[in-house]
Amino acid sequence: MKFHPILLLLPLPMTNCIYALSYGLHIFYLTQLAIIITSILYWTNPTNNKYRLLDIAVVNTGFFIHYTQCYYYGFINPAITISFSVIPYIYSHIYDNTFYHAFTWIIGYSSNYYLIGLIAEKYYS
Repeated sequence: MKFHPILLLLPLPMTNCIYALSYGLHIFYLTQLAIIITSILYWTNPTNNKYRLLDIAVVNTGFFIHYTQCYYYGFINPAITISFSVIPYIYSHIYDNTFYHAFTWIIGYSSNYYLIGLIAEKYYS
């Protein structure tokens, strides 16, 4: 098992897990937890295509859940924000560089944190 520097970003989804769980938003908690697990599986062995496909499937499911929750709760800004995470993702594949991929993580998790905060403020405060 090798260490990959992108795993240094794992506190971001862990923070979202705790934040979502504290407000009882279990769908966000479970999504972030699944992304953490599949990311660890893939990024400790980035040559394993089986884990790569699993990670991509879980992340895409996370995007779908994020967008549906934005629609359900009536928030457009987090949906727009998370859409910007596609740009560094494309660059990471064009240049074959995980540095750009790290920004995909940062934007995506920031957007999730933002959405959880909006839901918590509107419905739980």
